[in-house]
Amino acid sequence: MRFFWLLCGLAIFVIDAGPVSAANNPVKSKPARRSLQTGSMGLVHKEKYAIGFQSTWPAGGLSGQMDINDKLTGQAVLWFACGRNVYAVRGLYSLKKSFTPFKHNFYGFAAVGDYTSPSIDLNGNSTRESVIGFGVGAGVEAAPFEEYPVWFSLEVGASFASFKNNSGFNTIGFGLGAHYRF
Repeated sequence: MRFFWLLCGLAIFVIDAGPVSAANNPVKSKPARRSLQTGSMGLVHKEKYAIGFQSTWPAGGLSGQMDINDKLTGQAVLWFACGRNVYAVRGLYSLKKSFTPFKHNFYGFAAVGDYTSPSIDLNGNSTRESVIGFGVGAGVEAAPFEEYPVWFSLEVGASFASFKNNSGFNTIGFGLGAHYRF
């Protein structure tokens, strides 16, 4: 049931952002902008979508991203392996973009997700426990290779969740990611 509500929230978020097109652009003489920009410096990344891998505890797994506007990116993270399941959504807010010495972007993020983990209760029985967790943090993403639209990210953040049998986790963690933008 939690997965259903997470998907509904993501769908409403994406639908509410609406498409960017010349038809609903208030400035008719300019084409619609679907990319991050740095004022007179130009584009940081012109591709609207990305797919890859994100690992920032506890939201680690396969990742899909979509640029909502110049500042906001939505991200879904899914993982189904080793007895653990992750269904998480993240919002990334761009703080500073630059081209020097290579394309990079500083951002803040917030995450919410449903995390399922195997555990052992006090009687020694194996169980699976599922909780809702939250996270906040900051990171930097960079594209060090000019000819390839591959972006790498490094993050630090705080995570909050409470498993009964695993005594929960509230932690400061580091994360890595790699995404191919298209």
